[in-house]
Amino acid sequence: MTQQYLVTFHIDQPVDGIFTSKIPHQRLIVDQLLQSGKMLMYSLTKDMSTLYIVFQVESTEQLGTLIDTLPLSEYMTWDYQELFFHLSTVVLPEISLN
Repeated sequence: MTQQYLVTFHIDQPVDGIFTSKIPHQRLIVDQLLQSGKMLMYSLTKDMSTLYIVFQVESTEQLGTLIDTLPLSEYMTWDYQELFFHLSTVVLPEISLN
């Protein structure tokens, strides 16, 4: 049975050049996880100190494995909470026939 977890990442400050050089790879992995349905939400605070991700996985072991695939995870401390539910909306752009 799939479970949903809210993971809160605290980003070590200040970020350095090594951190920023890994951002493109992080984006690639995030896109893959979003497309696969394993990641449902990815939000970064404006001050870049905290990252929130909702994962949908089969177990906490799978959760840890997915977190380890994120290239920036080594620069963050994190904690998770199992969610009772997660609701969201998807807003699709309007299609113009012009």
